[in-house]
Amino acid sequence: MKIRLLVPEVKKNSMAAMSLDRYLPRTLKYVNIDTVYFKPEKNGDPSFKKNKDEEKFFRLISDQAYLIALDEKGTSLNTKQFLKQVEDIYLKASSATIFFLIGGPYGLGDKIKARADVTIKLSDLTFNSEVATAVLAEQIYRIFSLKNGHPYHNE
Repeated sequence: MKIRLLVPEVKKNSMAAMSLDRYLPRTLKYVNIDTVYFKPEKNGDPSFKKNKDEEKFFRLISDQAYLIALDEKGTSLNTKQFLKQVEDIYLKASSATIFFLIGGPYGLGDKIKARADVTIKLSDLTFNSEVATAVLAEQIYRIFSLKNGHPYHNE
């Protein structure tokens, strides 16, 4: 299994960059994971920006990839449900890359939401993409440490 985080470009000393630097090396002990950055569209109205970002996403995601979109209207999962979701995906599509997609400042467009195999939310709160990236990186580390018996996750 390979996991790719598709996230908005982050600045070198940002919270997202520090979280990725902290959790991705730890997660690599359990699963092949990396990050693909996209530069969110800056010009035009919100609808135009979402459409331009969508074009970038479709160029980065193959038809065979399993896409988990993170959206405030997605399904809410606790840690064990999130782990089960990822394990189920692996059983269905073990050779596919699993993409986790965090949208830009205006979220995800309708076409990419329709393309997503699963849509989840990280919280009932709305996060900017930097906070969402930090939370996602930590949660992926958490589920794989739980799966592998590491004491990081406490109940």
